Amino acid sequence: MYDVAIIGGGVIGSSIARELSKYKLKICVLEKELDVCCETSGRNSGVLHAGFNNKPKSLMAKFCIEGNENFDEIAKELDIPFKRTGKLVVGFTKEDIVVDGLTATVGANPDAALECFDTIHYCRNELGLATICGLSNISFGLPNRPFVNTAFL
Repeated sequence: MYDVAIIGGGVIGSSIARELSKYKLKICVLEKELDVCCETSGRNSGVLHAGFNNKPKSLMAKFCIEGNENFDEIAKELDIPFKRTGKLVVGFTKEDIVVDGLTATVGANPDAALECFDTIHYCRNELGLATICGLSNISFGLPNRPFVNTAFL
């Protein structure tokens, strides 16, 4: 007999199991596949988002920001290989300046750790790209999805 049954062994189900394991509960995770991380969690981009392109003040932005800020500690605690690679969002034509929408979002989400800098100069001089606009996010990272799921369990 279990106190809690969690349906799904993706990253959400696995992280819920991890959190609940801190209490005196009997927990089981029910997964229809042969292993965890075989469905959506195993097939998405697997990036650690910073919340800069989510709707300002939305729960999604809030959770992305909090998760991003806390992931270094979780990765260290669970011995998860993790690297903050950063992310560049660039535009090459005037039509590409969708970055304006991102800029508005960034202004509304100052905690998203988005660093705006002279990306145009960087892309042109360091990367040889003919970009006309851009943003940089230094907190973006790439954890190993299946490893994260397994570490949570």
